Amino acid sequence: MLAPALSILILFLSSVCGTGLESIPFRFYEELGNGNGTSVQCGNDVKSLLDGLKNLDRWALEMADSTAKIPSGILRGNLNQFGDFDECLGVNGNNLIGQYCLVAIQLKQNPFDNDIHAYHQVKNNLTDLGHRLPKFSTIYWGVCVPSSCKPSDIASAVEAATFGVHDLEVLVENDMCRVKRTESKPSNQFDWVRSVLAFLIMISFMVGQGALTCSEEIDPDLERRAHLALRIARVVRNSFSPLKNLRALITPPSKNSFKSLDGVRALNMIALLICHMFMAKMFLPYLNKTEMSKNMSKPWLIIGRIAYLYTDSFLIISGLLAANTLCRSSPIKSIISRYVRLTATLGIVMLICSKYLPDMNDGPMWNMVVTRHAELCYKSWWRNLLYIQNWFGFENMCLTHTHQLAIDFQLYLLAIPLVYLLRKSKTVATAIIASCMALSTILRYQAVKTNNLATVVYFGSNVSQLNRTFDLTYTLPTHRATVYLMGLLVGYWMHQRGRLNLNKSQVRTAWLVAIACGMLAAFGPYRLTDKDYLYNSTHLALFNAAAPILWSVFVLWTIVATDNKSAGWFGALLCWRPFVTLSKISYAVYLIQYPVFFYFVGSARGASLNSITAMFDVGQMLLVGALSVVLTLAVDMPFQKIGKYVSDGHYEKIKLY
Repeated sequence: MLAPALSILILFLSSVCGTGLESIPFRFYEELGNGNGTSVQCGNDVKSLLDGLKNLDRWALEMADSTAKIPSGILRGNLNQFGDFDECLGVNGNNLIGQYCLVAIQLKQNPFDNDIHAYHQVKNNLTDLGHRLPKFSTIYWGVCVPSSCKPSDIASAVEAATFGVHDLEVLVENDMCRVKRTESKPSNQFDWVRSVLAFLIMISFMVGQGALTCSEEIDPDLERRAHLALRIARVVRNSFSPLKNLRALITPPSKNSFKSLDGVRALNMIALLICHMFMAKMFLPYLNKTEMSKNMSKPWLIIGRIAYLYTDSFLIISGLLAANTLCRSSPIKSIISRYVRLTATLGIVMLICSKYLPDMNDGPMWNMVVTRHAELCYKSWWRNLLYIQNWFGFENMCLTHTHQLAIDFQLYLLAIPLVYLLRKSKTVATAIIASCMALSTILRYQAVKTNNLATVVYFGSNVSQLNRTFDLTYTLPTHRATVYLMGLLVGYWMHQRGRLNLNKSQVRTAWLVAIACGMLAAFGPYRLTDKDYLYNSTHLALFNAAAPILWSVFVLWTIVATDNKSAGWFGALLCWRPFVTLSKISYAVYLIQYPVFFYFVGSARGASLNSITAMFDVGQMLLVGALSVVLTLAVDMPFQKIGKYVSDGHYEKIKLY
């Protein structure tokens, strides 16, 4: 048994002396140990490594073995090679500890550029921040070196090892090198975050138990005379009641208005969830990444690139509900209730993502997509709690997808005076709202046209362009106000009147117009899926200006027609009972999906075969759903009730959603 094993090791070591392309990973060690541009300690440790390889020392073999090698299938996009992350971190011998580094390499000129880089679905520079947008132009290569070597030592050695092979740039960032984790926190250090969470869980169990065993009926006169602490205890007990919240989660609302709202919200939530999942999956290395890009160039798959419109649907719904709420209750009370409900769930998710998620796992890309984001949350959490995070840049945002919450909250504040004007003078208010909508549309067009932006990801779009798009149009309430105000106007009309006086022929005509608007908005930019698409700022500017309006016409007509029993089978589908539950967990789904998706991206160990089933990961979607149900029952619903109590000053049977 020993002879075959030695033969394999000899073949393995013989590649060190090779002179071809396959010897690059081993020439890297020679360059790292020769002392040119390398720290003294690193050079000495690498020389010990090379001696260990010649002596067939296990620790040395593990270090060399865990470094990535030239693979097969390069022309199919199989160029990102992570090596063996866990084997590297387990190296410990001859007073040397293994250090894993993920090297970023960018080829300057390459005759097989499209094949290697999967047609550059998203181009990038080497220094572009990649914690939320995938990089197709960068090659990631895992190397295992002694812990004494610095990132600059590794970058210099890679450049020297590849000299003459190709013109390239190399970057090794400090946080992309790591050694095996050890317990660094002293045992006597007070963990206030965990203590607060434990206290909240204890209170939840206590009040939950009380809600199960105590009667809800209390004499109204006795309740009014009760001490404030007793009234608060009753509110907390009822708010955290597991049975009541579970019943509310699966029970349709008793109101008859906005019958299709749950269906519209649920369908757009699912569409957005799939879009975000596909985007996260594009971070991963694949054996056939080029084939993946070819498959995504089909025209009908434009529906996976228009997440912009799916988020607009939520703004439309918010406008509808804002008009309905502001016509029935005090603006101050509604703001307080809204803030308490939204902020409690948001705060819990931010806390977990910044404090605990970074320590839950590890992997080659973990620091890139998880730890960096956690550090952003440590620095800028307060912006999210004030709902102003969208004004500080996409790259500096904690939970980047929560820009939608900030836009929604800011537009809600704008809706307060507008609804007041509508109640005083419909003509003046309508003119002002129409002017705001027109101005917002002009701003969207001008931003894309002037700054060469792209609200739809096309083949060849680049990370810096997409970041500028987020900062200059996508995350600005002034640019997203059109659809919200359209929803506001329709919501006010439905509250005041809400009935259609159309015959069957007129209803059919309205449906044809609405469907045409929706199809034009969704499939208008189908050319952007073409691998050979050439950027046209006018085309994308028109889409950015017109598509939200066309999409809003379709969504709003669907809601109005369903409420007036003029939507046929489609209206019946939107009123399907399971959509009620999906709609009620949609807020939690929106917050949780990115942390879950990037947990799996960061912990991925190597390349896999891309397929439809690999991209459409049912397991991850079920996990998002399960966590969202827990978050909704434990935080979202209770704090919605508490918010109503804080704003109204008394507790009553609150109808959720």
